[in-house]
Amino acid sequence: MLKSVLIEEITANLGSRTDLTEARVTRWLNQSMRELANLYNWRSLQDVVSYKTVVDVHVYPIPERLKTIKQVKYLRDGMSSTLEYILPEHYDDMFPDPSEDGGSFPKLYSRFESELRIYPAPSSTGDTLEITCIRFPIEFDTTNDIENPLDGLDTALICMVSAYGCTILGDWEKMYGFSQMASTFIRRARRNEYPDYDYTPVWGSVPKTLYRTPGTNVPAAEIGNPE
Repeated sequence: MLKSVLIEEITANLGSRTDLTEARVTRWLNQSMRELANLYNWRSLQDVVSYKTVVDVHVYPIPERLKTIKQVKYLRDGMSSTLEYILPEHYDDMFPDPSEDGGSFPKLYSRFESELRIYPAPSSTGDTLEITCIRFPIEFDTTNDIENPLDGLDTALICMVSAYGCTILGDWEKMYGFSQMASTFIRRARRNEYPDYDYTPVWGSVPKTLYRTPGTNVPAAEIGNPE
């Protein structure tokens, strides 16, 4: 759905008030869109970014708008290896001066604030560092009328922004209704992307796990999806 259509639906939900400018509703759209992106690793936000390696260089940029790195692979001459993730503090402790350790086939990676570090550094130039990641969506602006980057979440986004607008305007009854609708549409979208057992939240599985009878295991995948 185009941004202009989203704004039209939202302003209608909020009574078509004259103080609901395009810039104001666009700001609400971007806030809600980022909240939606934070909820799950939606498939529409998955991307693969590749860099060419440089011999003995262990630092590479992270993709723009990066939310989560799902996998890092190193590819050379038809061969590939999946790098193992380690925490930044462990990386610094284990490899205080990685540039002095010489090049080889990289085995580990760590994500720092604005860069990706691998170890050991590659021993050749021109190999491929392939990053499978989740990126935050491109924000709307007041100039371009683009499609909602969160595919399949148009109605959820409209309801979220409408609920936020009702909060600002002090209409608590409508706010509650739109919030409930947003939650319902988000659950439906989630189930369309993944099986029900993948959706089971932590709070749905912990009580079953903590208070199970001895010798009985009830994994989260078998608990179901509460409505």
